[in-house]
Amino acid sequence: MSVEELTAGLSALSIAESKPNAFEPFLKDPAAFGEEEDAPIMLRAHRFLHAEKKKDNFESMYKRALEWCTSIGVTDADVAEARSLLEKQVKDFESDPDAKFEHIIYLDSVRALNSPERRKQLCHVLTTLRNGTLGKDYHQGLSIICAFLMLFLEAPRVVAMIIKANTNPKYIPDVWKAESVMSAASGYTLHEILQADFADLHKLLTSAGVIPELYASKFWCALGIHILPFQSLVLFFDDFWKSGNIAIYRLVLKLLLRREETIRAHPTVDKILEYVRLDPVSTTADEANKIVFNLSPEVVPENENPEGKTEPEPETEESKQKAKAEQAAYDEVIARVDNVLSSWQENDKLATTRQRIIDVTLSKRIERANQDLSTEVPNCASDKPDCENREATGFYYCLTCKKHMCEDCAYSAWDGHNDDDHEVRVNEELTPEDLAQ
Repeated sequence: MSVEELTAGLSALSIAESKPNAFEPFLKDPAAFGEEEDAPIMLRAHRFLHAEKKKDNFESMYKRALEWCTSIGVTDADVAEARSLLEKQVKDFESDPDAKFEHIIYLDSVRALNSPERRKQLCHVLTTLRNGTLGKDYHQGLSIICAFLMLFLEAPRVVAMIIKANTNPKYIPDVWKAESVMSAASGYTLHEILQADFADLHKLLTSAGVIPELYASKFWCALGIHILPFQSLVLFFDDFWKSGNIAIYRLVLKLLLRREETIRAHPTVDKILEYVRLDPVSTTADEANKIVFNLSPEVVPENENPEGKTEPEPETEESKQKAKAEQAAYDEVIARVDNVLSSWQENDKLATTRQRIIDVTLSKRIERANQDLSTEVPNCASDKPDCENREATGFYYCLTCKKHMCEDCAYSAWDGHNDDDHEVRVNEELTPEDLAQ
């Protein structure tokens, strides 16, 4: 089915007519679990939802997610305001027969969920946030965060949580922008922490050519949802929605320290990124859970049948001693990380370091990117009749065509342009020499 056909189906569906309470958590719908079980959002579920469904039909998760909402300071008034914003977005959309979602937002809904109805609800949430707290900007990492939260929370609560996270300095304001300077700055701040307090590990990463941009957005813009199995993700969310931005530093530092030995054995960029991202190619979900939170496989055994949990292996003295040693090693890493981060939080050192990096390290790149993006309409809008991004900024540049382009046109073949033969770059990577050619 083409994007046009999918979009038409999405536009025709009315949330208001489809169910009495369209804003309720997705998993409250009895059909949702089966319909979304193999959706992209579930790629890291690792049977967690099977276990939660069997335990109490997700009731524990609904309560846990409400605690996240409370932890970030969302009030009933905040939820009411978010509901009003969301209802206005839905009403305006449904009353306009020509209304369409932003192309990238729609595609992100497809990359998250199976059901057209739930995709549309996600699109309304993302559009409400884009047009409101994000100031007409948007980062793709936000879609997967909202899709996950909407499994367990009403949509207005999700909107209220994201508004809080985007406006409270304790969390991650200004991260969800197309050009996420705050994500890059946070990554460079992490590397300064490594350089100051874990010098050997910092040298290992920099010697291999690992720079923050290669992985920071996975943690700061997407909150690890592409990386962490759900068993670990909910534990990280327990920390993040309560502690804020510091929880992300804690997670990444812990992950790097726990994987240091493996990284040293394979010190190349591709392998290091594979290990940092807990890529399923080399790290099973059970191994990832062990690395990040020292969870035993027995929490959700590798050989568990979705219909029921197998009996764990009987404990022996040897297994008890092994578990004790593993917990001690994990606790040692946690103590080191917390001690270091505590010192970086004194006198707001973390925030001032990040701002210095923006002002000194990233400012020239930001200035060049802004200059490159000064035109609001990419060249392909006038050259390619079926370009769907006529109002979008041209974030990409073809050195062969000497034109700025939207992402879809840059990485496709059309009259006069072929991405297989032409050299395409992100604008912020361009040099003055490139533009002068």
